[in-house]
Amino acid sequence: MQEVIEKKPPEGIGYFNILLLGQAASGKSSFFNTISTAIANEKRILEPLSVLESSDSSVTSKLQTQPLKSHSTGSTLPIRIYDCRGLHKSTGIPTDDIQKVVQGHIKPGYTFNTYETIKEKDPFYRSKPGLNDAIHCLVYVAKADNPSEALTDESVKQQFDKMRSDLCKINVPQMALINMIDRVGQEKLEDVFWSKSVENVCEGARRFLCLPLNHILPMSCYYNEIRPTIVKDTLALFNLNSMLYSANDYLNAKMKIDTPEDFYD
Repeated sequence: MQEVIEKKPPEGIGYFNILLLGQAASGKSSFFNTISTAIANEKRILEPLSVLESSDSSVTSKLQTQPLKSHSTGSTLPIRIYDCRGLHKSTGIPTDDIQKVVQGHIKPGYTFNTYETIKEKDPFYRSKPGLNDAIHCLVYVAKADNPSEALTDESVKQQFDKMRSDLCKINVPQMALINMIDRVGQEKLEDVFWSKSVENVCEGARRFLCLPLNHILPMSCYYNEIRPTIVKDTLALFNLNSMLYSANDYLNAKMKIDTPEDFYD
């Protein structure tokens, strides 16, 4: 908790920008609510936020975010977590729009359209985005029962691969949050990092996404509890902290922080 609250982006950057990318009901809003509950530390589970919700049948979805407020400091943390529907032939959004979100071209509040990309004349289009506007860490969100199927429909696998390849070229960190991990085995959630069944699920996601295993984050969000638990709060904060570390490394590299001016001469 203390690490998350005290973490600040490099000077000149207002917020760590994290994008959650996944299908409807994959756990994006649940993760945001779990994080909000942990950070608020009010000994109650916060009411679900509809801001990150979209129905399964919807062909549009907004790019939105909500502030995370610390109970101990009373201030808004310098963290913006954005939601974005994933790739899907009928309910997803155009790959080009996801790329534009990552680059910072699309402002919060824009309603995506499945059938066409954003136009430059759109009021939510930002023509000259800076590092402040861009995404600093992209997180794929999927359920543990079949993460590869939940991340993308088979018909758009080629689009998905191209998007990941393009992100690698600009070095944007990519991670995966595998939700409902407590439903894949008989182990206690406290033992999530010692569980062989959890490891197998994360290894499957790693192979599909071609990411390092330590970029695959096991998660169990609040879904039927009536009070917060230390275990779920801790796991949520641990995973958020991992995202912030990756985002911070990306920003430091882009801004060449602590690199001598003559280093590349």
